[in-house]
Amino acid sequence: MQEKINQLESLFKDIIRQFEYRLRIKRTSVEHYCNELTQLEKDYFEAYPNTSEEESRVIFDNLLSGFEDKKNDSSFIDQDIPRIKSLLRDTLNALDEINYVLQENGDLIPNEEFKDLIRKGILSTETTIIGQFKGKTYSGHLTEDGFFELVINGSVIPFSNFRSAAEHAWQKPMPNDCWSVWTAVDKNRESHSLKHYRQFMREQQ
Repeated sequence: MQEKINQLESLFKDIIRQFEYRLRIKRTSVEHYCNELTQLEKDYFEAYPNTSEEESRVIFDNLLSGFEDKKNDSSFIDQDIPRIKSLLRDTLNALDEINYVLQENGDLIPNEEFKDLIRKGILSTETTIIGQFKGKTYSGHLTEDGFFELVINGSVIPFSNFRSAAEHAWQKPMPNDCWSVWTAVDKNRESHSLKHYRQFMREQQ
């Protein structure tokens, strides 16, 4: 695992370097780049005096064309960065869920995001949260102190994460991030997965 973490760290550093490089291009004017090319062309001729002017012009025209293509390309802002942020959020969500499951040895650990959903008025303790699986429906609600109370066979059982609740109700292993498994009808009478409300809450921070 440590080797993979080290590889991940190196990969992230490389990605950031590429983004910073593209950002420098965005901030550099074409005029400034042309001036740099002119000086570079002079230096090139001094280093390689046998190079024809035509060969030199092809080289530097290609450099300028490549610069302009990168400067006009906003895909790293519009697509690449949002995708990486989404992947990181999904990974963080899964790690958080695993962490809560691992800590459930005896006393439950209050889930801070459950608290925030209530504290910020996104959901309330009266909001019914529903999960359905193979024709069976289970319901529960969040508490102010950071738990999900699920009703199973007439008994109210508290959980500090949705994964443990789903596994207990359906008696089967569940994916790490179970926020999408449970749904709620909010104060606007709109029904969404809990993942939707968590995302909305995080965007408000």
